[in-house]
Amino acid sequence: MQKISTRLLALIQENSRYVELEKGSVLFYEGDICKDIFYCLQGTITLSVDVESRDLRELILYECHSGEHCIVNIASAFSQSKAVASARACSDIKGYTIPTHIARKLMVQDLEYQKIIFNLFALRYSTLTRLLENIKYKRLDVRVLEYLQSRLMQQKIKELSISNEEIANALNTSRAVVNRALQKLKQKGVLSTRRGRIVLY
Repeated sequence: MQKISTRLLALIQENSRYVELEKGSVLFYEGDICKDIFYCLQGTITLSVDVESRDLRELILYECHSGEHCIVNIASAFSQSKAVASARACSDIKGYTIPTHIARKLMVQDLEYQKIIFNLFALRYSTLTRLLENIKYKRLDVRVLEYLQSRLMQQKIKELSISNEEIANALNTSRAVVNRALQKLKQKGVLSTRRGRIVLY
């Protein structure tokens, strides 16, 4: 994701309201019409949709990280239409709520902001395409391993403290299925588990 410049960040700060939200807070629900646009300064937000499945309550579409906007939020606020997904903080988050009329003005007048938003839409399209491919074609043990590897690289750590339920939610499957996949990976000698922590080899 393209890093926002100091100039543009200062412009956003001048015209926005600073907010801090705790882990688990809901920014908006699927079906809400967003009034403002949230710029994530620190933390992670998950975007998900409700599904009707025996093994799954929600489908996680993507994550929004530090230095990013959410395209569902932007689309709802700009068009004043219902949000197609819910946004929930999966960590404590800090950021700015930008009034929609200010964001619209930035889109028209600021080429850097415009480029960031269009790049973000392209990135999310790619993310959703990979999600569909993974669900349709990849074995779950491969998906679990790739997910754990990406989390370790992202956080720059060697051991990951994560529950099977968290993995299941991230990969849009059930905890029982994740348990089986982890056992399979342990048998292959790819990883080990220690009191709620996962170590990859």
